[in-house]
Amino acid sequence: MGWGRRIGISVLLLALAAVPIARNELTCMSPSQTPAAPSSTVLPQMERRNLVDTFLTYPEWSIVHAYEDLAVVTRQKGEHHFGYVSVITGYWSSLCTLSKVASQRGSITLEMKALLYIIGVSFTGEMAVKGLYESTVGRFTTWLRGPEPTPDDTFAAKVAEDYAQFLRQTPWYQFPFGTKLTEYWSHNETGKASIIRTTERRVALTLEYGVKAIYAKAMGVLAGASPAKLTIQSVVSDLPEQWLRQNKNVTVVSSRPEGVVVETQRYRAFTEFLREVSSAGGTMREIAGNDRIFITVVSDNRAKLTEGGFTFPVRTPNGVEKRGRATVMFSVPIQAKQSAERFGIEIAVADLTAFMRAVGDLGLMFEHAYDY
Repeated sequence: MGWGRRIGISVLLLALAAVPIARNELTCMSPSQTPAAPSSTVLPQMERRNLVDTFLTYPEWSIVHAYEDLAVVTRQKGEHHFGYVSVITGYWSSLCTLSKVASQRGSITLEMKALLYIIGVSFTGEMAVKGLYESTVGRFTTWLRGPEPTPDDTFAAKVAEDYAQFLRQTPWYQFPFGTKLTEYWSHNETGKASIIRTTERRVALTLEYGVKAIYAKAMGVLAGASPAKLTIQSVVSDLPEQWLRQNKNVTVVSSRPEGVVVETQRYRAFTEFLREVSSAGGTMREIAGNDRIFITVVSDNRAKLTEGGFTFPVRTPNGVEKRGRATVMFSVPIQAKQSAERFGIEIAVADLTAFMRAVGDLGLMFEHAYDY
C-alpha cells in the first residue's frame, strides 16, 4: 500500500471519528449555564467531586451494559444476532442527552471530554468492525456449522461473560486478554466440530484477543500516569455507627451531627453499599459533597416511567411521610432482556435509599448509582 493511500485512509478514519465528537460539541452542549446551588457539605475539599460527573459517568457504563448484553446474546444465539449499531448509537445518544444536562449544571472539564471521546471512538471502532465481520463471515460459518456450538464458540462465550463481569468493578484494560489468548490455544478440544467454523474462530478470536491485549497495555500505561481514585466518601444517617463499623467494606472516618462520614469503594461496589444501607433503613445525606445523583432502573412497563418523572413515598426520621421526585431523562432497550428497558433518572441523594426501598412497589428494578 502506497503512502498516499495510507494517508488518505488515515484522514478518512479521523474524519469519521470527528463526526460524533463535532456533533456533541455543536448540538449537545447547553449554550446557557445555570449552575446548581452548592450543596451543604461536611466533607473536606479534597473529597468533593464535580456534580456533572455523575451524569457523564453513564456513557462509560453504557459500554459495560453493552458487553453484558453481548455476553448473553453470544451465549443464547451467537455474536451475529447482537445489535452492534444500536449500542454505538446508544453511546453517542446518551452522551448527547447527558452533556446537555451536565453543561447546564456546571463546567465539563477537558479531561472528562477527552476520556468520553476517546473511549467512545474506540468502542465505536470495535463494535463497527466486529459487527461487520460477525454479520457476514461469522454468520456464514455459523450457518455451515449448524445449531450446535463448537468448543471455540463455547470458549468465546465464556470469555465474553468473564469480561462483562470484570468490567463491573475494574477498568477494561486490566482484563487479561493475553492470558485468555494463551488459554485459548492450549485447549485443543474439537470433537465433531465444523472444521471451517473452528478455523475461522481461531483466526478471528486470536486477532481480537491479541489486538485488545496490545491496546490494553498501551491504555494501562496512559491510565497509570493519572490513576483514578478508587474510594469515595459519603455521609450516612439513620443507622447506628456500630452497624457501619461492622461492615468490612466500610471505613468510618468520623461521626458528626449530620451523620456518619464513611469511605467506601466506588463503581459497582458502591451500588452494593447503597443496597445495604437501604435495606437497613439508612439514609444517604450526601455523596462526595453532592445532593443530586444519576441512577438507572430497569422496567418492562414503560407506562410507569413517563418522560418528566414520577413521585414516590419518603418517610422522614420523625415518621412523617413526604413525596420524593425522580426525573426520567431517557430510556434505552436492553438486548439481553428484550421486553425490558433501562431508564436514566436524576434524584436527590437524600431520597435515594427511600427510592430503592420503593422500587419493588413501583414495578422497577434498581440497577446502578453512578458516582462522581
